[in-house]
Amino acid sequence: MGALPERLANHWWQRPGRQPGRPWRPHVSIAYSNGSGPAAPVIEALGLEVPRTQITIRSISLVAQTQVGHSWQWQPVAEVRLGTG
Repeated sequence: MGALPERLANHWWQRPGRQPGRPWRPHVSIAYSNGSGPAAPVIEALGLEVPRTQITIRSISLVAQTQVGHSWQWQPVAEVRLGTG
């Protein structure tokens, strides 16, 4: 992802309410677990690593996140299209 995470992380550190010691890490979520149970069967089925692959990022979305109890809600705020397509 090149310089983009660094530029975004620099903005993150200036955010009000930032929790010290919890760095911002850009990520892509594939799934979330909202239940409890042993991790071993999931780890055995999926493994510990995702195979490396090349991707094309065509846009980046900014979302406003709000924690409600144990869950998160988010609303799209802006989208930046990347590239020429």
